[in-house]
Amino acid sequence: MPFYAHPTAPISPGDIFPSIPISISVPPIKVARKSKYSPPARVGPQDLRRIYTLPADADKVPDLHLEAKGGEETLATTRIGLAMFLSWGSQVEADERDLAETGKAKMKGWLAAPIYSLQNIPENASIEDPDTHVQISMRHVVRENLSNNYFYLPPFPGASDSREYYVDFRKISAVGIRFFIDNKGARIATLAEESLNLLFSRLMWFFTRAEYFFQTIQCGGCGKPVPVDIRFEGQNFDAEPWG
Repeated sequence: MPFYAHPTAPISPGDIFPSIPISISVPPIKVARKSKYSPPARVGPQDLRRIYTLPADADKVPDLHLEAKGGEETLATTRIGLAMFLSWGSQVEADERDLAETGKAKMKGWLAAPIYSLQNIPENASIEDPDTHVQISMRHVVRENLSNNYFYLPPFPGASDSREYYVDFRKISAVGIRFFIDNKGARIATLAEESLNLLFSRLMWFFTRAEYFFQTIQCGGCGKPVPVDIRFEGQNFDAEPWG
C-alpha cells in the first residue's frame, strides 16, 4: 500500500507542508515593546521595537503581561521548513468557522512537528542498543522507527531525488493557523491510511511510552495471532493513495 496520499480539501493530520515556522524560546526571555523613538523623516516609516531582557529589565517594562492569556511579544529562535500537521480535524473545522465569522485568526494555533532530512544525521552517528549493548547507526534507528522520538518518512512522491526524511516529535509546536491556511495549496502530500495509523501509534509511544497496534499481533503467552483493529475517530479516509 502506498505510504503517501494526495492531500484532501480539509487540512488534516499527516499533511506535509513545505514552509512552516517552528519556534523555540530560549533563556533569557526578551520582551519586544513598540518603541516611541521617531526616526528622521528621510528614513521613512519604521516599525521599531525596544528589547527588554528579563529578569534584569523587569522594572523597566510597564504593565508586563507575560502571565496573561494574550502574553507578550517576545524574541524566539525560528526555523522555517518542512513540517507535518498534527492537529485534529474537528479543531481545524471549528477554528476555520470562527475565522470565517469574525475575519480574525486571533491567537489560534495548530500543532505541527518539524521534518528534517535523514542526511542531516551524520553517517557515523551511532547509539547503543539497550538490549545488545552494540552500537547501531542512528540513521538505521530512525529509518526503522526504533526510537520514540522520530517518525520515518520515505522519499516524497514526485520528488526529483530519493532523499529520506523524519519527523522530530521532540519539537512539536503550536503555530498560528494562518501559516497553514495560506499554504494549504502548497502541501506536498499527506499520509495514507496505514501510514497515518503508524504516525498515531508513534505519537502515543512518544507521549506515553505505550504502543498501539493496528494489525494482527502474536500473543506472548500462547503464540496465537490476536487480531487488533484500532481506529481513531475522525481520521481522514478520503485521501486518494499516491500511486
